[in-house]
Amino acid sequence: MLEKQRIRIFWQYILPGFAVYAVFFIYPFMNAFYISFTNWDGFAERKSFIGLQNYAELFRDRRAISAFGHNIQMFLYTAVFTFILAMLFAVLITQFRLRGKSFYRVVFYFPNVLNVVVVGLIWMLILSPTDVGMLNAFLGAVGLGGWKHAWLGELGTVLPALSVPWIWMAVGFYMLLFIAAIQSVPDDILEAAIIDGASKWKQFIALILPLIWETVRTAIIFFLLHAFNSTFIIVNLLTRGGPGKASELLTTYMYENAFSNRRFAYATTIGMTIFLILVILSLLSLKVTKREVHEY
Repeated sequence: MLEKQRIRIFWQYILPGFAVYAVFFIYPFMNAFYISFTNWDGFAERKSFIGLQNYAELFRDRRAISAFGHNIQMFLYTAVFTFILAMLFAVLITQFRLRGKSFYRVVFYFPNVLNVVVVGLIWMLILSPTDVGMLNAFLGAVGLGGWKHAWLGELGTVLPALSVPWIWMAVGFYMLLFIAAIQSVPDDILEAAIIDGASKWKQFIALILPLIWETVRTAIIFFLLHAFNSTFIIVNLLTRGGPGKASELLTTYMYENAFSNRRFAYATTIGMTIFLILVILSLLSLKVTKREVHEY
């Protein structure tokens, strides 16, 4: 009798949340999955089932393949520099005697609380190709005029330039995540390493990094899921995929098909493919970064 009451109470608490989740996530997802097998234009009442034609077209679509390559490039640019800088700042704040540590935490984290559109507008002014652009104006002022570029208008610089705003915005969040993980490492372990004569570098490599590795793995997955989609706003605001589709991403291509070309079903196919890619990349990341768990 007691067990039945526990089960009933369990479902009473679970069902409301599950119902909300089903209405706002499961049903839209299943509906989108079905739409990807139709030729729906987003307006017609009826949807004609066409099977795998959209997926077959997508895997032959050179623009989609090129856009996916741009996604991977931007992910590598942003991931490498974001994690290196976030870990560097986290170690400096936790392991070195710096004045105003709270100030640095606020300053580095502040870009993360800004709206992505605001971040895009700020960097539009910084990266403007004319002397009005703060970066080119600075380079000219310090005698480095030869380094001036149309940062968002050249094929070789557009993707790295678009990565910078996202790095600037993301570093603070991951810095705080790593700070929390490093501060959870017991002091006696680090004190023992200091007594043994370990340098700061050896303490980080041999002790800190292995002990916070699970946090790093979680951060990689979170970054992958977040950055792969969120870069759409910055790219769409700053370049709209230009110049010459050099910065087009799968998400911007999806947006164009849905709202410019009225190929809503094909855009949904791109969205479902992005979901599948993220699942595969997440599983691969978990596999590649799997290490022996160190306890303390």
